[in-house]
Amino acid sequence: MLRQLSRATSIFLDLYQLNPVHPDLKLLGEIALSYGNLPWENLTKYLKKHQTQTAIPAIPEHLPDSPEVTKLRLSEEVMIDHARLGTGGTCFSLTNTLRQITSELGFRAYPVMADMRHGPDIHCGLVVELENKKYLLDPGYLLIEPVPLHQNSTVKVRFPGHRLEYRPVDGHGEIELYTVSDRNEEVFRYRLRPWRIPEDHFLKCWLESFDATGMNGLHLNRVTSDGRLSAHNLNLRIDTGHGKLNLKLREGYVDKVSKRFGIDSTLVRRAYKEWKQQRCRRE
Repeated sequence: MLRQLSRATSIFLDLYQLNPVHPDLKLLGEIALSYGNLPWENLTKYLKKHQTQTAIPAIPEHLPDSPEVTKLRLSEEVMIDHARLGTGGTCFSLTNTLRQITSELGFRAYPVMADMRHGPDIHCGLVVELENKKYLLDPGYLLIEPVPLHQNSTVKVRFPGHRLEYRPVDGHGEIELYTVSDRNEEVFRYRLRPWRIPEDHFLKCWLESFDATGMNGLHLNRVTSDGRLSAHNLNLRIDTGHGKLNLKLREGYVDKVSKRFGIDSTLVRRAYKEWKQQRCRRE
């Protein structure tokens, strides 16, 4: 049933030992669970933004051949880097790669956009249509299962120390995401429009994300059995759901980040060095 697979999809299937047969909900769940191993991190994107690349991947035919597009971490690069270095990406590169994987495995999938408090169209996820239902895959929030998008009820997804709540917006067809900790602290995350967008709009938002405020620093997120890890520059927060622990990364940044997030220390060192150089230039 499968068409010829790209290198990105082949790497993913081999790495997580998946043997797809039919594009059904069971396979979609296996894909989401395995893809959840890719961390959310902007170290790779930060290096793409600030360093000249010696090897530029081929640009697919559906993308314009321009210097701006060469900054994008496309599917093959994302999966090769993950297999070699333990890296992942930010929401755009992760969603784009997941779209290619699911589409090649027979699913009808397309990216969708979301607004956050600090701006419109700055988060994205993937909607998969299956048996007249819509499911959301959101690698930017480390989601490890497909979320059915109901228009009349809230869907809750449990994580260690917190849960995600996808709440329908009455009369709009949109969905709002809130995170709720075990302390019952509730935080609005985004408002999602779960419908297809033009490809050029997705590309435009992806390119503009390189100039977002968050790209001034280094950020990583990971969910473990102990809770959620969030690193921002020289600070690491561990949120267990019952409490928060803040650790400083000034001493031993490379080693601590590499071990806690499972990313190759050489890449972490390169990103950290580049961040310090950029910070000196701004000062």
